[in-house]
Amino acid sequence: MRGARHLTRLAAALWLVTAPSVSAQSLGSVLAGQANLTTFRRLVQENQDVYTDLPKDGVTIIAPNDGAFVKGQGWDSDESSIPTWLQYGILSGRHALEKLAPGDTQTIPTLLTDKRFANVTNGQKVLVTVQPGGEVVLTSGAGTHVTVVKADVPFDGGLVQIIESLMVTPRRLEGSIRDSYTDLTGFLGALYRAELVDEFAETANSTILAPHNAAWQRFGAGFESMGREELRRVLRYHLVPGRVLRAADLEDGTRLATGDDKGTEVRVTRFINDIYVDTGRIIQTDLLIANGIIQVVDAVLNVDEGGAKPDVTASAQAPAFTFAEEEASGTGTAADVPFTSALPCTAECTTSTSRGPQATGTTEGNGGTANGDDADSAAVMAREMAGVTGLFAGILGILLA
Repeated sequence: MRGARHLTRLAAALWLVTAPSVSAQSLGSVLAGQANLTTFRRLVQENQDVYTDLPKDGVTIIAPNDGAFVKGQGWDSDESSIPTWLQYGILSGRHALEKLAPGDTQTIPTLLTDKRFANVTNGQKVLVTVQPGGEVVLTSGAGTHVTVVKADVPFDGGLVQIIESLMVTPRRLEGSIRDSYTDLTGFLGALYRAELVDEFAETANSTILAPHNAAWQRFGAGFESMGREELRRVLRYHLVPGRVLRAADLEDGTRLATGDDKGTEVRVTRFINDIYVDTGRIIQTDLLIANGIIQVVDAVLNVDEGGAKPDVTASAQAPAFTFAEEEASGTGTAADVPFTSALPCTAECTTSTSRGPQATGTTEGNGGTANGDDADSAAVMAREMAGVTGLFAGILGILLA
């Protein structure tokens, strides 16, 4: 009799362990239970292939609320781009945001692995930051920051995080600068002049130290006078290949091998809240692009003075370059930004203002012409431009359907 009772208790215990959890709900059920996810739920239903065979160890779904779509920022009505955008909104692993401490920033991989948008190891990334007050902010492409308004909603495959604006899929370098980081047009023009666009845009897992326009204007005529090989050498000193480094990863005193033929290293210096690479101060951080990250600096770095230390007590650093008087004419922020004449499609062409998931434009690539993957990208952009006028009507139709 005692043995029978023991077996009964054992059977009951096994049932509790093996029986399906009554609290576990499918993703569709959880989304349906949220009153403000109508548009996102419709997109999930129409793109079921994106959500089949998800990793067994769980995922974190980033779900924009209906208000995010009404804002429209980052949204792309081109149906062929939506799966890419949805993949970027699926984080690998279960990430409970409420467990993160204020001040924390994590780099979390997503399920987006298409190399046009994710030429980085283990999928394109989202940066997750907890503000001092506990607010959680996600950083995506185009320098976009979105806020989590409801965290850690469970479903049977992981967690859902609800956001109030739309994330933007990181793009190739050229499109990112042209449409989002326009203070870097001098840098992009220099890359075109030196025929280094593809090298910078296609080197996987890269950190790009990009001087802003005022840095080029400082000695515009001098930089313009450089020969092709000299300019290529200077520019390659601004590429750190094989390492995607957030500002938080740049430790004081470290040296980073660059794309210079000799592997000349830049020196990192931290002082209070400032971060320097050689004598250039980082003035804008962590801009995600398809093949890594951009750190914007306030000076053009000189490869011939590699590893230079800044004077952290000075209000401004000494120039890293010296030019003959005739080469230094036409300098300063009142001067034209050098190299912008090398940019393709600056006057006669229409560029996309959409910042949703899209590939490179018609002129992206080394020679400023579309070929291969860039030709396909041109077709994508053409479709995007055609769909812009109907964007808000389409969103409204989804909301009212």
